Amino acid sequence: MLAALVPFAPMNRFLAKVLQWGNSVLAILIVLAGFLLGQQEGNAALGAIAGFITAVAFCGTLAVFLDTRQLLEEIRDLLADPERNPE
Repeated sequence: MLAALVPFAPMNRFLAKVLQWGNSVLAILIVLAGFLLGQQEGNAALGAIAGFITAVAFCGTLAVFLDTRQLLEEIRDLLADPERNPE
């Protein structure tokens, strides 16, 4: 019954996986950009640290949202299973 409410679940799963992959790539690019900007200013280590902190703040928040989405999907599947939910 619950699965019928979400007809595009396979597409949503695919988009979530793409977003997870893109989030990882974005985090690496943010750290690299911080390193390169810091290198231009004369302190590459400080730039890399600033890039790392920025990546953790931005990409970490997005990762928490994606993980929450995955857990909610698992809960939905458990509730839709008639063997685990006797109602």
